[in-house]
Amino acid sequence: MNRFNVIKQVADAVKCKTYMEIGVKSGEIFFQVKCPLKIAVDPCFNFSAWQRFKRRFILRLLTGNRELFFEKTSDDFFANHSKELSGGIDLAFIDGLHTHAQVMRDVQNTMKYLNPHGVIILHDCSPLNEAGAWPVKNLIGEVLELAAKGKINGWNGTWNGDVWKAVVQLRSELKDYNLFTLDLDWGLGILTRGKMEKNLSFNPAEIERMTYSDLEKQRELFLNLKHPAYLGEFLKQLTVQ
Repeated sequence: MNRFNVIKQVADAVKCKTYMEIGVKSGEIFFQVKCPLKIAVDPCFNFSAWQRFKRRFILRLLTGNRELFFEKTSDDFFANHSKELSGGIDLAFIDGLHTHAQVMRDVQNTMKYLNPHGVIILHDCSPLNEAGAWPVKNLIGEVLELAAKGKINGWNGTWNGDVWKAVVQLRSELKDYNLFTLDLDWGLGILTRGKMEKNLSFNPAEIERMTYSDLEKQRELFLNLKHPAYLGEFLKQLTVQ
């Protein structure tokens, strides 16, 4: 099971009408999701404007569904294109810049438009080693430059960043939402409305000081980690709603 399998099953369970993806890259996940309205946000798509036009035209002609592409940062998108979200969001997949601060902004902005039954899925919540969890200030290029110079021990080309800190902060601050992490595909955080399970109580300063070693020691607690099989139980709850 991987992120696409989870996204597809959740989309089916909530009868998704509007899907948003932040961090689309080549569209590997985005193009496979079936939904009446899909919104792609990424500052640099790895596919051409001509490909986007062909997909929009053919998709609309054959199914009536729409795909909207915004080649810009998620901050810019939320600041200038809120009208595109007037119908709310049923499912969002956040896989953009893997930094604590950016993920917090992406989640908080998405929550403003999340429909009552809506779900937010976060990727890269459970890095497997310190190299993959290497923090940066602004861009992935920072970690790639250090890796190229051999300054990150254990580097294997996979970068998850410190998304995990956003999970810890959300689980410490949110009261009317629940957040757990499926232990697969570098950790898939699942955020929905509901009572928070196993509340945390860390403040932002404490979270900022945390290191990967803290995550290693308390991974299950920090992330509310669940076995992949838990997805079935979660989907039943969504279907009941």
